[in-house]
Amino acid sequence: MRSRLLGTFQVTIVEGPAVFLWLYFSHEDPISWWLMLLVVGESLESFGIAYQLRGLMPEAEVPDRDGRVLRRRRLTIRFYLASPFEVGIWVVWLMIANEIGQVEAGVVLLVLMHLKHQFEACAIQDTAYTKAFFGRVGLIGSGAEVLGAAICLWLLREGEPVLAGAVLAVGFIVEHALLVNALFREVEHRERTDWDLGLPTRRRPPATLPTRFATVLMQHGRPVWRVVQSIRFLNTWLNRTAIKMLIDRVPPRPNPFSTRSSYTTWASLTDRTWSGLHLEPTRDTQDGRSSAEAVAELFRRPDDRDELCPKSTMLFSGFAQWFVDGFLRTQRDNIKASTVRDTRRNESTHDVDLSQLYGLTPKMLNVLRAWEGGRLDGQPLERGELYPPLLCENQRIKPRYDGILMTPALARLKPGQRDELFAMGTDVRNLGFVAFNVLFLRAHNQIAGQLEQAYGWDDEQLFQTTRMVLTVILLRIVVEDYVNHIVPAYFRFKLPLNQLQRERWQRPNWMAVEFDLLYRWHSLIPRKIILQKHELSVGESLSANVVLREIGLGAYMRASSEQRAGRIQLFNTDPELVVAAETFSVRQGRAARLRPYNDYRQLCGLPRLRHFGEFSKERRVRDELRKIYDTVDDVELFVGLFAEQGGPHDVLPPLMTAMVAFDAFSQILTNPLLSPRIYGPQTFSPRGMELINDLKTIERLIRFVCEDVKRNDFIGFTRQNYTGP
Repeated sequence: MRSRLLGTFQVTIVEGPAVFLWLYFSHEDPISWWLMLLVVGESLESFGIAYQLRGLMPEAEVPDRDGRVLRRRRLTIRFYLASPFEVGIWVVWLMIANEIGQVEAGVVLLVLMHLKHQFEACAIQDTAYTKAFFGRVGLIGSGAEVLGAAICLWLLREGEPVLAGAVLAVGFIVEHALLVNALFREVEHRERTDWDLGLPTRRRPPATLPTRFATVLMQHGRPVWRVVQSIRFLNTWLNRTAIKMLIDRVPPRPNPFSTRSSYTTWASLTDRTWSGLHLEPTRDTQDGRSSAEAVAELFRRPDDRDELCPKSTMLFSGFAQWFVDGFLRTQRDNIKASTVRDTRRNESTHDVDLSQLYGLTPKMLNVLRAWEGGRLDGQPLERGELYPPLLCENQRIKPRYDGILMTPALARLKPGQRDELFAMGTDVRNLGFVAFNVLFLRAHNQIAGQLEQAYGWDDEQLFQTTRMVLTVILLRIVVEDYVNHIVPAYFRFKLPLNQLQRERWQRPNWMAVEFDLLYRWHSLIPRKIILQKHELSVGESLSANVVLREIGLGAYMRASSEQRAGRIQLFNTDPELVVAAETFSVRQGRAARLRPYNDYRQLCGLPRLRHFGEFSKERRVRDELRKIYDTVDDVELFVGLFAEQGGPHDVLPPLMTAMVAFDAFSQILTNPLLSPRIYGPQTFSPRGMELINDLKTIERLIRFVCEDVKRNDFIGFTRQNYTGP
């Protein structure tokens, strides 16, 4: 209240005397040197209002209720434009009063002054001029000012200057009190975090102009992009430039921090058994935070429905988890029952090397190899199809695998499920993961067979060459199929070869904990997974090898390509995974002492969010976030990543897209198999190069492996009828 009274006094004390003196000395001749006094007074009034706004808006920009961004500079300019407009209004009014009459002049003054106030109101709210803001308040303010001026002029002509000045002052005080009060109220509306008033949802702050331009350009003109990318030198340049721009948004490795300590040490720069950190860990303990269980409830899907992605299929969901579990691995094995799993520790090889297929250690690899013809060990089961060997026999792990392979918690499995487990390079056992491990196992053995037929090498050379060929095939699939599915653009990325070796981010890989957390895409899994006559719940899909064997790998790939995946967002994770997965992820982020979500937006060159309403158009999102967090700057990274609402063609929310683009490209393109002295027929053989160039999409690989997939069968990460970028 004190600030509002002071504001009213400030603008009245500069405008009131200026208007009065101009009227007192010039009411017979509006255009005189006294007009300069009026100009100065109106300018000071505009400056006073703009100065008050500056005090109310300490930050560079304040989002308004309609989602636009109110900038102080633009607002100040608008108020200064109103200043000469008001001077002209006063002059026109006095001229009409002298030439026609005071009543007619008063009507004109009321109309023009209210139009001027409407201009100021729209400047405050940053809305279109035709959108009402003041309503009755504006009319009362305009009426008070006009009535005070009209009576003041009449009293001056009657020879009552003191009474005229008093009446004019009352009119200005009423008008300025209403204006200043409305100004304060509007700014308070913008600053509020309580949106239970039913106000419209705010949109996210706009990205930088180059980012917006690039987004619009890449999401339109599909025929043009086809022509552009058919020109080889132009496509190469565009591909290289686009990848560099995506990677350069984030500072390159090495990161100065890891989960080992909150400050930089030699060990934190070299010991990769700890996860990397993109940002310095916070030292704020935040003991008053909500529990991890309460935060995880933000992810819980209602029992009656799930949100489906308009673009992605379940094939994308299965591949995504299978792919990232090869290099994103927090501590799992060799933990005594009495110890607590340390999620800051990292068991990953930090490279895309198909460790989910070949294992993390030489010992694992040795028990997974067939030691004949360069092949991996496998056994034909139903219909003679090849699968990995069974891990257990009579519900116990076979001696050759015991203590070597990572195994799931057998105690949580039913006796029949144990004997269905496959011996693989990882402990992950859900249906989609297993299916892709089977796919790549068969691909390895088929490639080894072709190389053996072509060159007759011994087992060791066949195996090692096949592994490298299949790894590069995976890298091509990731860039040219998987990443292109994620990025909402008609521009199609290619795996750049021998082009980016001198970039500053060409450093050894080190997986960051933020990259690990953003890949918790549990909401991709719908309530029911439909595979021919089988309809599996999420819990049932975690151990369903018998279903895969019954329908066959080709049928699984076809069915997964026909079913839509869930949408990556809050309130869309199956209840069975909330406790087991989301609660664990919240705890992992807190154990690593990650900085808040907004700090990572700033790291990636995105504007910080200022209000909960900027996360999403859904009222539920902002309401539930407000229950957990006091301000937007308190929102944790893991929650904020999924709270953001993406565009109509986005598979991932904005910040997640930016971070995936950086980490995916910078981790893939540093693979030693892509370096100039390695990549080529001298390493992979001429036949290996042919396979690398041919099997560059998941569809081609599946057709290469699965003979029962017919020509007309649809296979793909993107839905068959999807028409967007």
